[in-house]
Amino acid sequence: MSSGAPYALVSDPDVTAEPIAEARLRGTDTRQGDAALILCGAYIRDGSFAASLLRALPRAVVVPATDQESAHAAAVALLADLIKQDAPGQQVLLDRLLDVNLIFALRSWWAQAGEAAPGWYRALSQPGLRRVLEHVHAEPAGEWTVPAMADLAGMSRAAFSLRFREVTGDSPGSYVTGVRMQRAEDALARSDVTLAQIAAKVGYRNEYAFSAAFRRRHGVSPGKWRAAARTAQPDYVPH
Repeated sequence: MSSGAPYALVSDPDVTAEPIAEARLRGTDTRQGDAALILCGAYIRDGSFAASLLRALPRAVVVPATDQESAHAAAVALLADLIKQDAPGQQVLLDRLLDVNLIFALRSWWAQAGEAAPGWYRALSQPGLRRVLEHVHAEPAGEWTVPAMADLAGMSRAAFSLRFREVTGDSPGSYVTGVRMQRAEDALARSDVTLAQIAAKVGYRNEYAFSAAFRRRHGVSPGKWRAAARTAQPDYVPH
């Protein structure tokens, strides 16, 4: 569930739901037959990348057991087993297993979604485009011209530009700008580093060039955006 409106989890559409807090107080009624095991976990949205990921998801993602990879089923079973234990390192193990199960669920969902999956995810299935995305995300301040990206993908400039737009829905230059802006937004919201330092970190020659690019994308200056981000709710990312 991607957050927002409340939802009910029931065994049948005609079953009356009860608040989970009341269900926990009542406990499991073993007289009703086999009990369901419900494992709940949550993430606090943090940063621009998380916000963009949520925007790429529907309100609910459901992966039936019949569609799970064998490794995914094993990860769910391991999480269900370990959650009942109390041993050193318990929370670290549970946190990592929650991450593993989230990745499995998203991978299964997007594999079935086809063209509805995010463009960057579809690009990961193509080795040339995947190399470009991996390098751009690892080093957004690099000199990411179309010729440089096309060479990395092992394609001609024209073929690369066309294929990149077909798969991701964005031009190579616009995609790079988007990655840089996400890094800049997170730096503005989470740190007190100067605009000049952020500009250098995300690939702009100086703070003036960075501010101009930021204003074109957001309609406000980086300083005003930072002020809004500092006063916003913890799970809100201005955009």
